[in-house]
Amino acid sequence: MPLPKKPRSVPATPDDQSEYKDRLLDAAAEIIAAGGLEGLTAGKLAAHVGLKRTVVHYHFGTMDHLLAALVRRSFAEMRENIRKRFSISTIGKDIWEQYSISMATAEAFRARALASSVVGEAYREVGEDLNAMLSEMLQEAYIRRGAQPEVPTEVMAQVILMSAQFVGSQRSLGTPGIEAVERYLKALFAVTGDGADDPER
Repeated sequence: MPLPKKPRSVPATPDDQSEYKDRLLDAAAEIIAAGGLEGLTAGKLAAHVGLKRTVVHYHFGTMDHLLAALVRRSFAEMRENIRKRFSISTIGKDIWEQYSISMATAEAFRARALASSVVGEAYREVGEDLNAMLSEMLQEAYIRRGAQPEVPTEVMAQVILMSAQFVGSQRSLGTPGIEAVERYLKALFAVTGDGADDPER
């Protein structure tokens, strides 16, 4: 009868190390999806992939560094998703619908970003990239309409994102009057003539 495999230690080659980092990030994403950010620990992560706990710290140093790497990798995937799903003709509506959805995991990551300079730096970095991309898309929408924005699109993109996230959080908490606030903000941000100001859409 074969003996059970012992957890493996640090891989020997750079290729192995890269593969192990990807495996650890994949496993971290699975654990977070199943049990939330608070369910992720170095021990649980190591057990999930059959590695020694020291391997987690060898590759990432701390769990915050691992989370920062996960934030950056997730954003790289999200960029491609946004390009495919968001339409220039409905960009205002697309941004609002995507980012006014409040998820506990997203809220937990924001809280961790506030508490950790390492996660916070990664969060700000991807936030700047996201804002720049959406700003370019808003600018293109204006150009296609032959219109000129009243405020810079980089400012507009950030205000829409922040407002959508705020509304999503307050809606999930059941804050009284948030529906009226959302109707007002959607009308205010009807920047592309796509019907984002229509509360029925």
